[in-house]
Amino acid sequence: MMPFESEALETFGQFLMAHCRDRALHFYDDLLKFEHFSPALRSRLGKELAPWTSEQQEVVRICIGEAIDHALHDMLFKLHEIADNQREHAEPPSIQVCANGEDVTELSDGLQGELFGEQVWWTRLSSPKKCRWKDTPFSISMTM
Repeated sequence: MMPFESEALETFGQFLMAHCRDRALHFYDDLLKFEHFSPALRSRLGKELAPWTSEQQEVVRICIGEAIDHALHDMLFKLHEIADNQREHAEPPSIQVCANGEDVTELSDGLQGELFGEQVWWTRLSSPKKCRWKDTPFSISMTM
């Protein structure tokens, strides 16, 4: 299903982006600024993170963003798979996600696909935009 076709799907996407993806990335940003933490934790973080360059901090942020997106993708895929199985076997739902009173698995041909692309959830609804590899101005290299 294309974005914007369902208010319920949009509501669900806004909820996931705001309360999962954005909160986790903002938490990391707060860690780097040592905000909202006890003096003992601020002191330890300061010692551990002080040698990190801004580029290294951004690499970690991107990894966190990728991990969050991967977890969201897998969760959405599994929710859709469970719903499809239950519909095929005419079973009552063991897990059902509704937004605005509608089962979101019935509103998309694959919830996990709502995360990616040009007009989808993380692009439109997530506030931290630059936390993907393709958005970075630098490359990563490793030597062994």
